[in-house]
Amino acid sequence: MTHLPQTTLHSVLMSLSRIYSQTTGRSLARLSTIVAKDGKMLARIESGGSCTVTMFDRFVTFFRDQENWGAHPIPAEAQSILTALEAVGDADAIASRSVAA
Repeated sequence: MTHLPQTTLHSVLMSLSRIYSQTTGRSLARLSTIVAKDGKMLARIESGGSCTVTMFDRFVTFFRDQENWGAHPIPAEAQSILTALEAVGDADAIASRSVAA
């Protein structure tokens, strides 16, 4: 089972965003514009701001789509983070089913 280190959603978002930017050559501002329709959002998060879980999910969905990486494969580091996020989501789903049962 893959585990996420104890960290915040913001640091996960910024890690994925930096990997994307380094891989594709697109700036964080451009990425922020594409996904959030706000070119300054990632800069605000990087400076200690916050975002909603819905916005976090929007970014994760974007990063999971190979087409958004252009001609570049999703880097192993990003894939590892995305896989860990799936495992967390699966654990949450299992826990909620157990509680409901």
